[in-house]
Amino acid sequence: MYSTRLSISSKELGYDWLYEDQEKRNNVLAKAKRENVTPQCLCRGKHTPLPLYITHRGKHHFLAKMPGTGGQHRHDCPFFSPRDVDSGRGTYQGAFKTQSDGRDTVRFEFPLSRKPNATHEKKDIPPAGTYQHRRGKVSLLGFLHELWTRADLIRWHPGFGNKRSWGVVQRRLYDALDELVYLGNPLSKRTYIPRPFNKDKSSNNNKWRDKLFARYTPGSAYDSPQRMLVVGQLKSIEEGKFSLIVKLKHDNYPFYVKSDVLDKAYKRFRLALKDIQDPSKACIVIMVVEFTLNGNATVYDLAAMPTTPRFIPFDSSYEHELADILIDSSYSFTKPMRYDADKDVVFPDFLLDVPGYPDPIPMEIYGMNGLSEYDKRKQEKIAHYKSKGSPYWHWDLSAQDTPPPLCFIYNK
Repeated sequence: MYSTRLSISSKELGYDWLYEDQEKRNNVLAKAKRENVTPQCLCRGKHTPLPLYITHRGKHHFLAKMPGTGGQHRHDCPFFSPRDVDSGRGTYQGAFKTQSDGRDTVRFEFPLSRKPNATHEKKDIPPAGTYQHRRGKVSLLGFLHELWTRADLIRWHPGFGNKRSWGVVQRRLYDALDELVYLGNPLSKRTYIPRPFNKDKSSNNNKWRDKLFARYTPGSAYDSPQRMLVVGQLKSIEEGKFSLIVKLKHDNYPFYVKSDVLDKAYKRFRLALKDIQDPSKACIVIMVVEFTLNGNATVYDLAAMPTTPRFIPFDSSYEHELADILIDSSYSFTKPMRYDADKDVVFPDFLLDVPGYPDPIPMEIYGMNGLSEYDKRKQEKIAHYKSKGSPYWHWDLSAQDTPPPLCFIYNK
């Protein structure tokens, strides 16, 4: 699937060869880690190696790109990710801080612990970030966008086909959480993501979930009430006896949520929470959960993100349409995430991989006419592409209702 070459212990290996067999990968990477070897990615050529590092989850070892280097890799490399300036991540300053071991500490704008008897009142939502006024903390939705980016779920390749199942998504998200730290511990230990439903394994899966939840139930080792994160695909929102109940796919566990929390969510995440039974999309939720004395899970905050059935995020119905076209047309592409950026901050809606081009081609959907800052940034972007002679593609909704052909690339 990938032609990327790697250098490990002075030996050149193919990425696909290394990852085709789990035991082989573990042996090679475990040996390199013991010897303090720094693996290198050769996607830019042998004379421009890019450093990687070795991470592990349990007994399994993996390669990961060094923080901040994703944009230096070729767009067809498995370690590529958009530069911060090509997504809303560029509007943070201090929300993510890289440690000496390569992992990032996270500063949330919401608490994951509280003092006993403290109120649950939420503070006002900080203003959205811009490149001039950066945010020092990340919101719940912004963190979900970071997870999706780190888990490489914002990228699509025709070779994925129907292989992107919930099992793949769950595993990748936990790998990403291993590299994010809160209060000195990886967030994988503080986050629940349902395992894919399997009738024969449901009992073991429930025991694994309940063991994790027990750690955050009052009376556990913590002196003050602790909260955890829950991420999953929304299945239903049902009427309960005393409150509404959120249920996730692959698990029937009830999460109790008050109507005011859900009302706020409906206002902020209308696109995601609308028509959750629609088979042409999925609704991914991330929740801040605290457990009561009797073990009930109470939701104190909730954010939602719409995706395609293959879990590619989108921010509008037009992006949804374009993502489906790209997948059906067997294109490789990346979806940059908005994070907590202000609506006037403009960056590509998609980055298209086209054979023959060394860098991804920006794809823009222009539709927010009447906003002076947005219109200004739109014209600046077009002028930038033209001045650099850089290829780009755009769909101007004020000019046409359907997207132009994908082969119609400007400055080709």
